[in-house]
Amino acid sequence: MQLQEELINIKYKEETTMIMITHDIDEAIYLADKIIVMGKQPGGIKDIICIDLPRPRNRNHYYFTELRKRIYEYFFEFKEIVEEYNI
Repeated sequence: MQLQEELINIKYKEETTMIMITHDIDEAIYLADKIIVMGKQPGGIKDIICIDLPRPRNRNHYYFTELRKRIYEYFFEFKEIVEEYNI
């Protein structure tokens, strides 16, 4: 968590935009202003979620836990894949 705080400090000190890739849902919510949830297909985007939580972020905040649940649900979606053939 110390590294996460350091990333936030750098972002605001340097007044820069950062693009980070993580598989840690809590880390994404804690650090991001916007989360892009990717699908299994290369480059497929399932959702773009704006994070409207004040900083510093509280991981026990109701909205934080709701966001965690929402993102976590994407990992358990089942959709039948139908292949298309051009003949």
